[in-house]
Amino acid sequence: MELTELKKKYWDLVRQTRSSGRISPSVIRKTEEQWKRFDESVVRQALEIHTQHYPSYPERYTLGIMRNLQRCKDNGPGNSFNRFEQQKYDFDQLERELLAN
Repeated sequence: MELTELKKKYWDLVRQTRSSGRISPSVIRKTEEQWKRFDESVVRQALEIHTQHYPSYPERYTLGIMRNLQRCKDNGPGNSFNRFEQQKYDFDQLERELLAN
């Protein structure tokens, strides 16, 4: 799906979260301006996630999705505990040493 089509689908869903059913063009412009801080692939993925899994959530929820996706993309998967190069052990040698004692 093209990004413009995805945006249209997204904004149609977000309109439904409002009691008036409308969104000011300035709100759309301001929100999409904030999206420019993120990679296009992150924006696309966040819009897809929001429209598929969180259709009743307001648009500010999408920014949280984008922040998390961008952070994962920049830092890689996993947590900070596992970001160190792992040591390599010869477990057979260690086992022999343990059994010899």
